[in-house]
Amino acid sequence: MSADHRSDRSTRGGGTEGHPGHRSASRARAIKSTGLLGFVVVAIAIVLLVLAIGATAGHHAAGGWLWLATVIVGIVGLAMVATGRVLATSAPAHERPQEDPLQPEVTAEDEENYRQLYRRGRGRRR
Repeated sequence: MSADHRSDRSTRGGGTEGHPGHRSASRARAIKSTGLLGFVVVAIAIVLLVLAIGATAGHHAAGGWLWLATVIVGIVGLAMVATGRVLATSAPAHERPQEDPLQPEVTAEDEENYRQLYRRGRGRRR
């Protein structure tokens, strides 16, 4: 692979400076933080669920309030996880990469080398 080919690829999809299709680093961190905080809130909802089950089994007056808190915290946590996921993965179709930047394009020469190396004795066992 030539150096010209590599530099051509990096200007098409690898750089984020000045490219309108990429988020700023601070916005991307905020989106990731929202999703991560959502997982923490869901974990708190699970703890509240255990407490609510225990309070209900022990006939405590706080059982009803714990169930209400569990439902509210659970919904908020799931909404945060879903929001983070949707915002992190959504991009207009015209801004999506059309090729994998880590997987270079296969040239005719590469294809021929592959055929010579691996397809030579097809059907025969060595």
